[in-house]
Amino acid sequence: MLFICISAIIFLPFAFTLIETLIWWNSINNQLFRHFHSEYFSYTYIMLLTGRSDFRKKTLEKDQIDLLAVLQKNLPDSCVLSVSFPFIEDGNEEDEAAYHIPFWQMALRNYWQAHLCILFNDTFGKIVARCISNRIAGEKQSFPSSLYVIAGSAGAAMILAASPFLKKQVPDLKIIIISLGGVFGSNRGFDCIAAFYQLEGSNDIWAKLPAYFLISRWLPFTALQKAKNDNRYRYYCTGDHTHFGRKGYLSETISVKGITFAQLTQQKILELLTENRYLTPEYRKTLKP
Repeated sequence: MLFICISAIIFLPFAFTLIETLIWWNSINNQLFRHFHSEYFSYTYIMLLTGRSDFRKKTLEKDQIDLLAVLQKNLPDSCVLSVSFPFIEDGNEEDEAAYHIPFWQMALRNYWQAHLCILFNDTFGKIVARCISNRIAGEKQSFPSSLYVIAGSAGAAMILAASPFLKKQVPDLKIIIISLGGVFGSNRGFDCIAAFYQLEGSNDIWAKLPAYFLISRWLPFTALQKAKNDNRYRYYCTGDHTHFGRKGYLSETISVKGITFAQLTQQKILELLTENRYLTPEYRKTLKP
């Protein structure tokens, strides 16, 4: 009896969050008939894609908005999309009632979002790709030449799953992923990206676990290994960041280097964006020294 009770305590939260995550994905899929045409066309789009721990919230978190504001200030000719996934509508913080979600529920929602995209990358990749293409498409279905995705945690698995479908729709689109403690496997998405930068804190245990438990991460002859051989995958240690909390990638806590953990992350992202060889000459002229 004790064993059954303990098993139920462990199993039920996983089952509950899996069901609500699947319902959320289905609701997104049902809304994809709505097309959003951007009023501002840019050759380069920058967006933030992370796992959603709060399904009701339509806006990004303050620290995420602050990051995108820094990018927009330093890269004024780019289109920085400050809208949360699934990019269907602009949220209004005033319309949202404040409520608390337990940490375990938030963590397990992100867990399932990552693993569903890793295990069933075609099914969920199509949904993510349509969310992105619907948002960045201009009039007459014109598309940017480069898409930069700042992918946090489960967002790395989500954009990798979506990349083959984005490339099929827009063959010339260059997809560059900057992953902040990203959780991902090795699927064919790595064959479709121009570059993947894994920014990882030395104390980020959650981001390190997939490298040990997902066979596709360390087997030879995988899409990930090919990306490494082609120098399209690069790993950078950002400092002693953790996956979340006071030392998270966007935390305002002061690090041992005398600046905040968020500033450490911002500096590395800006360095990668400004030095990346896929930026257009027109875009480079706007960069501040």
